[in-house]
This record gives sequence, structure tokens and C-alpha cells, in this order.
Amino acid sequence: MAVKNLPNVILIILDTCGAKHMSIYGYHRRTTPYLEELAEECVVYTRCFSTSPWTSPSHASMFTGLYPSEHGCKGIDMDLNENLYSLPEVLKSLTYKTCGISSNPLICTSLGFGRGFDEFYGLYNVPYLRLYLNKGNKNKIKRIKYFMDYMVNKRRFQEGVEYIASALRIKEFKSRRDIMAKSATPATIESLFCFEDAMNSYKKTNSPFFIFINFMQTHAKFNPPRKFRNIFVEDNPKIENQHTFEYLFEHLVNKPHSIEYLDYIIGLYNQEILFIDYITACIFKLLKKKNLFDKTLLILTSDHGELLGEHGLVEHSFCLYNENLYVPLIIKYPKEYGLKGVVDSLVQNHDIFATILKVTNAPYPVPKSSMSLLTSDKRQIGISQLIDPRFKIAACLKRKATFLPKDFMLPHISIITDDLWKITKRADGHTEIYDLNNDLYENNNLMSSFRIKEKRVFLQELVSECEISGGYKKTIPKSMDITKEIFNYAP
Repeated sequence: MAVKNLPNVILIILDTCGAKHMSIYGYHRRTTPYLEELAEECVVYTRCFSTSPWTSPSHASMFTGLYPSEHGCKGIDMDLNENLYSLPEVLKSLTYKTCGISSNPLICTSLGFGRGFDEFYGLYNVPYLRLYLNKGNKNKIKRIKYFMDYMVNKRRFQEGVEYIASALRIKEFKSRRDIMAKSATPATIESLFCFEDAMNSYKKTNSPFFIFINFMQTHAKFNPPRKFRNIFVEDNPKIENQHTFEYLFEHLVNKPHSIEYLDYIIGLYNQEILFIDYITACIFKLLKKKNLFDKTLLILTSDHGELLGEHGLVEHSFCLYNENLYVPLIIKYPKEYGLKGVVDSLVQNHDIFATILKVTNAPYPVPKSSMSLLTSDKRQIGISQLIDPRFKIAACLKRKATFLPKDFMLPHISIITDDLWKITKRADGHTEIYDLNNDLYENNNLMSSFRIKEKRVFLQELVSECEISGGYKKTIPKSMDITKEIFNYAP
């Protein structure tokens, strides 16, 4: 394909945004009004499941088309294997200009996710004003104005002074929690500016471009901007003061959260989705304004979802329930494809790898694990893996030395069939089976039901085969012991 005919490619990851809480996927609160409107120009995939319930392995799958047991980015090992060609490297070899924008510290250059990008903006470890002060472009005033408005509206003058002091000293924040524990909103706004800057720059070169964006807005701590608060839930300072990263671990190391607390954070989470829905609309509008919309392949998905009290769990680290795995997949294909509508067949978020290679006619082999969404072949099974949860267990131990790991924290593998039956098997052999046609969020375990004997035998044989053929059994840790190295590594 000639360079001038190559479409632009934009990959948007709404980090931790589960389809369950999006109104475009049937949620009772209208959390995605813009996406519902924009969907008229897109293909909406209604049965998309992630390869993993947490950031690193899921992103690595989308970047390589492989399952976690195949690419090896699975737990303590969080580096993107340098021997694997990744999506940005493939597109760069096709003369694409490439830009990565990440608000998640796990998606960073030091872990290999920056390979193939001409520019990579890691908004997790740079004081926001450092970008405001150093970028010499027309958006500088907008950036500073937003920053000052944010300080005034949130009454965080001390916080603002600290940001400015850090920027002037060129001092980087030490960890995600230094930034994200308060609000992801500044990074989200900065991501939008970086996107516009990159798009304007690449348009002048007449080269096709690939822009990857990871938005952390829907990742805890949930703290939506002022205009998006008090919509689904009224502000509650008492609960707000409790709502910290440390408190999220309390249900694991101590006692369950209260109903009042869970209802409140669900409301905050919904408001965060409402805000990121608005940000997505801004990206669509920018593309149309720059006359780039028709020639662009735009993919919106998530790395995983979030549990908010379901199955007695909060967060997303330790299970393969569909609150974690059922994710949005919405694709705006180039106009020449003429593709719109709804697709109900089984797909996975790493199928975008094969799809992008198909659209760009890239001369690279496509892994069997990734299936192009543009072929007539349909996915027969989807696989999700939780291979090495030890570093999250270590995080619990850091908070309570007497903490005893629970059975549900063991490695898991799940298989979903094209007729929407699901089997999940834990490393200790515990197995659950669900009919997702009638029980999408897995409330009725049919493992012991005499009515599904043939289906149970089939699913058990299938999961046993996938444990071996995909390398899962070889990659799970032989021991769940927490070594000093793992303990020190934990967040």
C-alpha cells in the first residue's frame, strides 16, 4: 500500500473502564452519551473480553497480539519482551510517525512500551507544569489557564505550589500515587493537548501517523472534575476522606467495605466514565476539524474493568470475573470501508493487533492468538489469564504483616466459548462454570449442575488443553511464596 493511502491509526485505551458501567453497553445510568451518538459512525463490538485483568499483560497483548503466557509480561516480569515486534515498531517500519501518550506508570519506556515511538509522553512521572513551562506552542496559555482553574476550583493552592516548585526544580514525582492518588484529571487534559500537538505536527509532514493514548481517568482513585461531580452521587466528604489507595486494600486485609462506601465509589466511577466520554468526543471533533476523520482508523477499548463490591471484591487484581474482563471495543474504520453497526460475535481486545496489520497491509506474520476483525473467520474461544499475582499479595502483606493470602488469589485461567459459556480454573483445581447468555456477571456457578454434564466435560477438556497448548501451566509460579525481592517490589 502506498504511503499516501495508509490510514492514520489512533488507539485509545480507557484504563480500568469496564463495559458493565457504560450506557452504550446497557448500563442503567447514562454514562456515555457522546459515545452513543458517535457509535452511529462506528462498529460496536458487544462481546469483547480482555486477555488479562490488569494493565501490563493486557497492554502487552494488544501490542503483540499474544496471550500473557506467550508474551511473558505477566507479573513480576512486566517488561515487554524486546524479542517480540510490537505494534508501534511495525507501524514505524511502514513510515508511520508514531506517538505514545501514557498516564499509567506501567506503560512506560523503561519497561519496553516506548519501543517504536518517535515520541513518548509519560504523564505519570513528570510534574504537569514541567510540560506547561517547557512546551513552546500555542497551547501553553491553555495549559496554564487549566492548571490555575484546577487549583482554584479544587481549592488546592498548597498542592499547586508544590507542583510549581517541583517543575522549577525539574524534579520528577517518585510514583504513581504522588500524582494519581489525588486526581487523574490534569494528566487527562494534558494527554488531550499532547494528542492535538502530535496530530498537528504529523499532518504537516503528510505522513500517516499512529497515536496511542492511555487515559487513567477511570482508574482509582476516582475523583472526577468539578463539572462532572454531583451527577450520579452527591459529594460526601466523610467517605471522600476514606477513599484512598490504602483504604482500597482494607477489604483484602481486614473487613469488607460498607454498602454506603461502595455505592459512593460506584457513583464516582460512573462520573469518571461520563468525563472520559466527553474527552473521547473532543478527540472525534478534533479529527473532523482537521479533516482527518475519514482517513483514520480509531480504536477505543480498555485493558480491563473494575470490581466494585461484586463477588465480595474491590479493585481488579485477583480474579477473572467479567466485571474485570468484559471491556468496550468501538472502532471507527476509514470511510472507504463503509463499516458501521453492531457485532455480537466473540472477540478479544488483542484482536486489534491483527486488525491494524490487516488495515495497513503490514508484511508481518500475525500470531494465531490474534484474529483480524475484518475477516469472515470467527473466534471460537477467548482466553484470559491471571498468571502471577504475587506482587499484589505482597502489597497486602505490606499493609498487614499477619495477612494470609486467600485461595482466590491463586493464578487463574478462563475460557469463553463462542456460544458464551465460560469456565474458570484456579491453580488449586477449583473450577467455576457459567452460562453467560443468562448470567453475564457470574452469579450462578453451574459446575455442580447435573443439567450440563456434557457441557461441563467439554469445557473441562478445553481448559485442560489450553493450560498446556498456550504455555499457561509452564508460566505460572511454582510457589506462591513471597520473597524479599517481591515484597520490596510491591506497591
